Amino acid sequence: MKTLIKILCLSMLWFSCESDVQGCTDSEACNFNSNANTDDNSCFYAEDWEDQCGVCDSNSSNDCEQDECGVWGGNGLDEDNDGICDDVDDCIGEYDACGICNGNGDIDNDDICDDVDDCIGNNYDACGVCNGDGINDCDCEGYELEWVELWGECYNIETTTGLELNNNQLTGSIPPEIGNLTNLTYLSLSNNEITGSIPPEIGDLSNLRYLILSGNQLTGEIPVEIGNLINLEYLTLENNQLSGEIPSEIWNMTNLISLSLSNNELTGEIPSEIVNLTNLSGLNLDHNQLTGSIPPEIGNLTNLWSLDLGYNQLTGSIPPDIGNLTNLWMLILEFNQLTGSVPSEIGNLANLDYLWLNDNQLTGLISESICDLDIIWSYSIRFKISNNQLCPPYPECIQDYIGTQDTSNCP
Repeated sequence: MKTLIKILCLSMLWFSCESDVQGCTDSEACNFNSNANTDDNSCFYAEDWEDQCGVCDSNSSNDCEQDECGVWGGNGLDEDNDGICDDVDDCIGEYDACGICNGNGDIDNDDICDDVDDCIGNNYDACGVCNGDGINDCDCEGYELEWVELWGECYNIETTTGLELNNNQLTGSIPPEIGNLTNLTYLSLSNNEITGSIPPEIGDLSNLRYLILSGNQLTGEIPVEIGNLINLEYLTLENNQLSGEIPSEIWNMTNLISLSLSNNELTGEIPSEIVNLTNLSGLNLDHNQLTGSIPPEIGNLTNLWSLDLGYNQLTGSIPPDIGNLTNLWMLILEFNQLTGSVPSEIGNLANLDYLWLNDNQLTGLISESICDLDIIWSYSIRFKISNNQLCPPYPECIQDYIGTQDTSNCP
């Protein structure tokens, strides 16, 4: 019957299957409505309404006035009080934890977006059942399976696929027995008081897609065994006290979508092998002690949405290859020791909303191509380039927001 209805709809006139939407259907009119299918004679045209300020609408009372965003005839409203006028605000409201404007995001605050969260509620019983009421002993009545005890609770090896123990005031080290839960697809222990090193047994969790250990007091080096997690998509170890170099094995984890190692004490260089992580959308290595230059191979990570290398000890120039990252929304390179000029290729980053290049040793002239970016230059949270050695004249779009520059070596 459903198939017959579809066939009838395709064979009848369009207004037989679509609702009547009235409005202005002339694409040359000021008030053209692309959704309208019936003209209601409401069209008005530039020659009738356009005023000396070039604004084409039916209300000329405010056309020659700029609102606080600099928009002619704009309303100047800021309904969500975020300091960004609604005329140019990408999100009137709030972004959820998953980056969706006014979305539900992460209801249970487990650092896993609800659309891919196998357990919304962040509560596994002793038998490994999401929001279940299993018996809190190591027999797990009704199950004849082996178990693992972690922080006083027991979990079935076969049935436990997710372990979320965020914000539980857990102390001590991560038990090596955790490596026996080989059916885990995600493991989140964030925002606790866990100390010690990450046990190498974590590398036995070959089915793991999410590993989130952020916001603890973990020390020592990242174990090389973490490279065994070939299915891992999200690796979040930020806000700990991890030291040593980033294991080379991490650069071969080709399924990684997000790599966040921020706010640790990591050393060493970012290697050219980073080119292997072609699925990365987020790379956050800020607030460490990384040295060396930014490898040009980073320009091949065309799925990158966020790149934060700020607060390190990086040297050398910004590679022009960074202009290939056309999906980039945020580029943060602040507080390093970068030299050379700002590459003109940055003007290719059409989706860029945040550009922070401040507190480096950048020199020379800034290309006019930077004005091709759709950034609200006047908002300091969006654009930072002060405390460099950049020379005038500056592109018109940023000349009022260039901040302090050391021009003593300029021609």
